Amino acid sequence: MKRGITLLCLVLTIESISPGQPSFIRDSLDAFMKRSLAQWRIPGAAIAIVKDGRIVTASGYGVREAGKPDPVDANTLFGIGSNTKAFTATAMAMLQADGRLTLNDKVARWLPEFRVFDTLATRELMIRDLLCHRIGLGEYEGDFVMWGSTYPREEIVRRMRFMKPATSFRSTYAYCNSAFIVAGEIIPRAAGVSWDAFVRDSILTPLGMRRTNTSVTVLEKESNAARPHMLIGGRSVPIRYGNIDNSAPAGAINSSVAEMAHWLLMQTDSGRYNGRPVVPWSALSETRTPQMVVGEPSEYERMSGAVHLKTYGLGWTVMDYAGRLVVRHTGEVDGFISLTCVVPEERLGFVLLTNSLGHEFQWPVFFQVLDAYLDRSSRDWEDEIFAIVSRRNAAAAADEAKRFAVPTQPAALSASLDAYAGTYRHEQYGTVDVRKEEDGLRMHFSAHPSLVGVLTHQSGDRFICTFSDPIFGRSIVPFTVTEGRAVSFVLTVDPWVDPTEYVFTR
Repeated sequence: MKRGITLLCLVLTIESISPGQPSFIRDSLDAFMKRSLAQWRIPGAAIAIVKDGRIVTASGYGVREAGKPDPVDANTLFGIGSNTKAFTATAMAMLQADGRLTLNDKVARWLPEFRVFDTLATRELMIRDLLCHRIGLGEYEGDFVMWGSTYPREEIVRRMRFMKPATSFRSTYAYCNSAFIVAGEIIPRAAGVSWDAFVRDSILTPLGMRRTNTSVTVLEKESNAARPHMLIGGRSVPIRYGNIDNSAPAGAINSSVAEMAHWLLMQTDSGRYNGRPVVPWSALSETRTPQMVVGEPSEYERMSGAVHLKTYGLGWTVMDYAGRLVVRHTGEVDGFISLTCVVPEERLGFVLLTNSLGHEFQWPVFFQVLDAYLDRSSRDWEDEIFAIVSRRNAAAAADEAKRFAVPTQPAALSASLDAYAGTYRHEQYGTVDVRKEEDGLRMHFSAHPSLVGVLTHQSGDRFICTFSDPIFGRSIVPFTVTEGRAVSFVLTVDPWVDPTEYVFTR
């Protein structure tokens, strides 16, 4: 588990770690980070901790890109993924504090063209509902339609009317990226500027977050930026920068731990930064007010014995830990995983940024740092969680091998390959062209022009689809054939992106 990547280490400390910090932070954090990156096969990471109005540390580890020597430092930019949601929710709460809207406004007041499948929800959904994942859609439903697609934000919002709800709205918590795109589209109507401009001018600039940005087109031009990676075949492989600018309010901010520390200093000082108010306390506290019960604590949280209730506020998970209020969020986007955590009573905040998918290292960091500052008995979270994840991954790999196995004597196709070729349509997504090419059938996607799905016959009218972009993984595509001609197929992508089954008809 420790081969394949040579790790270089640079530690940049904004302020030296004082003797008053817990022993784990003072004496063991560097060794913990180096060892963990090697174990999880993460090329690079950075961490910042703020406590009592000071930056305790802002440090980089490993490399920006596997196989290259450029080190990660505190100023290296990473995609922060869904940690963006707290910025979007804070922006909306600031507009409320400013009297320009209220979070209980109906969405239809600001976006009269907005529609969802459920007529009642269309009429009654409030801005608040958008920001706490309770609009009735299924978990990650519809993300394939927006993830790296050519649809602009307004078109993603328009196509939400075709998404059938999983539950009635406000009845169930289900993580929904599309809802935050809708929230972002309200900002131009209420503030007269784009979501990107409002977040920059009202939050980033006052916090001195000068290099933090909201577009991958800026990130990929930066000289000190981490390259995204995925674990493929047991090693971290660099992948392309994913362009999710069309869904930026849900997850497209890029930042460094040095600048995210400014966000944490504000969070731990009642909305002030360098003694000056940036976010009104009424807005900050609104984002931390529980709105929906998330569900049972996770396996790791149960292991801790310190978590009893987990809720979602506005852009934040709000929970208890060892008797303290904890406000936290994670983020996963193409090739990056991040974690942000604030413990207001302790004036403690920390952020972890990594340049790889396919790990769960954010959770050992979450528990280890919290336990250190809350003076809880030490345990080896890194090894315990790594062992759990390794067992889970091995079982998943075995299941996947069975699922994608090609029988020794597969059932024959119902028709010739020509009978499967054609243009198929899904109401929300758009069209997919299935073409017979020299090496067999291939799928071409109207909303993802550079994406190709290579179809390999498995058995009967089922094909294995291998996507050219590894983010979408591979899936089983069953066709329905009537009178010697394919009339429909069911398409899925990696559930990490979207678990929805899309039925395309000719």
